[in-house]
Amino acid sequence: HVHIELVTAALPEGLRQVVSRFVALLCVLVCVVLAWKGVELCLRNLERNDFDVRAYFYPRWLLTISFPIAFGFMAVEFARVVFGREILHSGEAGIH
Repeated sequence: HVHIELVTAALPEGLRQVVSRFVALLCVLVCVVLAWKGVELCLRNLERNDFDVRAYFYPRWLLTISFPIAFGFMAVEFARVVFGREILHSGEAGIH
């Protein structure tokens, strides 16, 4: 991420806006795919009645339900960057 900030800091403001929103859009797409795959995994665990048997018999869907929820929330957050005022890359490399 340090190298990305160095590159985006060198970009003109307009181009930095476009690049940053494009990166956020790619992140939305990745998170949506992973959330969808998480839903499929969770449903498969329910269908098969899978259990995690490492220490206790624990329904596996209770473990995998976190995937679609977490990736869904991340997709929403990245979408806020795509369509919101703020961008991911400040243009100030190394400054917090």
